[in-house]
Parts: sequence; C-alpha cells; structure tokens
Amino acid sequence: MPGGKTLRYDNIPVEDFLTALVRHQQDRRPGYLPPQETLKEVMFEGLKRFSKTSGGVPLRCYRLQETDAITGTVETFLIIHGEGSEDAFVKSTSLHFKAYLEKYGVDCLFRIDPRYGLLVGSASEPVDTEVKWNRPGAYATLYLTGDSGSPSLALMDYVALGRRERYKELFRRYNKVSPRQPGFLATTWKRFRGSERAAKGVSDGRSAYLDINIISDFLRREKFEAVTVSLIYQGVAPNAADRALIDANLATFLPRERGRFFASLGELA
Repeated sequence: MPGGKTLRYDNIPVEDFLTALVRHQQDRRPGYLPPQETLKEVMFEGLKRFSKTSGGVPLRCYRLQETDAITGTVETFLIIHGEGSEDAFVKSTSLHFKAYLEKYGVDCLFRIDPRYGLLVGSASEPVDTEVKWNRPGAYATLYLTGDSGSPSLALMDYVALGRRERYKELFRRYNKVSPRQPGFLATTWKRFRGSERAAKGVSDGRSAYLDINIISDFLRREKFEAVTVSLIYQGVAPNAADRALIDANLATFLPRERGRFFASLGELA
C-alpha cells in the first residue's frame, strides 16, 4: 500500500469495527487500531425503515473537531445529516440523540443557526422569515459541551436585531438554557491569551473511541440498519493499515496531509 500520513477507511460494517475496538482496548500493543489521538473525523451512515416494505431513509452522523481560533480549545461536535425532504426525521433523531447523551451524563448543546435555527437547510422553523424552502440537505449540530458561551454557540452578534427574540426562543426551546453573548472584557482576554493556547491546541479531553461506542449504541437503539463507519486518521505510520484488524481493502492512504469527508458545511445543505 502506498505510503502517506493520512489513512482513510470507508464503509466498515460497524460490528466489524466494534470487534476490532474491543481487541484494541484489551491489548493496544499489537496495533489492532491506530491510536485514537490520530483519529480526526468519523462518519456513520445508516438507514431507518418505517415499514417492512419501505426502502429506508438514509442518515449520516459525523463526529468532528475544530480548534477555536481565539482560545485554542479543541471542541468536539456531532452533525446529524439527512435529506431536506426528510427534515422532520432529521429533527426527531437529533432530539432523541441529545436526550440519549444527557441520560448518560454527556453535556451537549445544539448550535442554533442565525438564519435557519435548529436545522440548517430546513424551512420548518427558521430564524429568518425569508427562508421559505428546504434545501436538498438538512442537518443539526450538537456540541459536546455544557457551556452556552462557547464561541461556536454564542452567535447572537450574527443575528439581525429584529430576529433576536426569535433566536433566543429557539435556543431556550432546544437547549433549556438562554444563549450567552460574550462580554467585551471576556472576548478581549480570550484574544490576549489566544495565540499561546492556539499554538498548544488544548484538547477538550474527549475520547474518540468512546464517542464511537456511544454513537453506535444510539443508532442500534434507534433501530438503524446497514450501519457503516468511515474514519480519517492523520499522522499514522505507513504500515498502520497492514497491522490493523480492519479489512485493508477498505483503507486508502491519502497523499495530502489532511483529508476531509466534506470541504465545507455548505455541501450538507
């Protein structure tokens, strides 16, 4: 297999990956899986059938991370993505997911978009009344944090003045807390400290493999079928795929330093 620094697996049957994960957790020395610190992006795909004769409604769930440019903190978030015509299904699944995470003690808050509200790409509950039609795709974003003042969630400055009450209403409805707007002193202090922390890339401390277990269990409980998981690792050894317990035919080494499942969020809506 050609060498590279970015290893991508596509469409691993989820049970196969979980079997390898159990072996990895029991004995990490043989390299059953690459170290979780090198795992940068995860994508689950599955189908939900509402009757025995239906073809099934597709859904994707991404586990991603981003580094805040001001504080340097690495934040973990989940995107629940489906077809725009199935926005009610995407919404209900997202709400079930949040309730599931909270039941097991995982702090999480929805990102309420300044234009679309809970579901980007959906015209069902927009902040902006000029949104009239669904986009081809729709998605909700769950940040794994309990801090409503996170720069990724405190978006009031991006909401038009006449629509802020509507934005606050949706934020409180789906997060059970009020949105926060970072004060001037707090923002200035973050900017003052930002360059040092950003260089360090301060992690939020979440375990990537634990999150995969959590997402897999949720999809199983929600009776999704044909579930697969795809993964992108960075900075791994060229022989990582040869040593792993995953079918090497599902692996690709990318010549570039960074691979992504999508280039921008605009592709999802």
